[in-house]
Amino acid sequence: MKATCSFSSCDRPMRSLGLCDSHYAQQRRNGQLTPIRRLTSGTPAERLEAYTSRTTDCWFWTGSTRNGYGQIRVGDRVVRAHRLAYELEYGNLADSVMLDHHCRNRACVRPDHLVPTTNKQNMENLARSGYSGNSSGVRGVTWDSQTSRWRAKLTHEGRTIHVGRFDTIDQAASAIIEARNRVFSNNVGDRS
Repeated sequence: MKATCSFSSCDRPMRSLGLCDSHYAQQRRNGQLTPIRRLTSGTPAERLEAYTSRTTDCWFWTGSTRNGYGQIRVGDRVVRAHRLAYELEYGNLADSVMLDHHCRNRACVRPDHLVPTTNKQNMENLARSGYSGNSSGVRGVTWDSQTSRWRAKLTHEGRTIHVGRFDTIDQAASAIIEARNRVFSNNVGDRS
């Protein structure tokens, strides 16, 4: 007899930490466990609501994800859940328009956390807020073990701009901020 998920009323096989694959993914994504609902019928709005776990801040997508973004089937297409949530609330967007998560949470589907942007604006906003996986703590600054110095670089319109190598992280941080303010047209100050 196979062990089942430790979440109440879930009869799926246990995989990691006593949880099934779906509950384990929920735990890693947002720290909250909710019943897994597999809805194949109903309107997209009903299915969107069924797979959304609302908190006082973000509304977490608990369904299928890809690269951290929720995805949902609408007709014969799979679309991003946050885009569907936005369009249900505010109306359709052109295909070229992207949505920027101001909360920086890819799993969030709360419409008022989303702002329509161009791809360029979205990348510039990301550059100002930084990536959570950056070990230096400063966006665009990494340790160069070959030279034993801090390296600063940024990407703009598909090309990499090497700012330089610096003895201290503070020098590299100042240089990258100055370079970013010169290059990015919609910078109104730095939030790094």
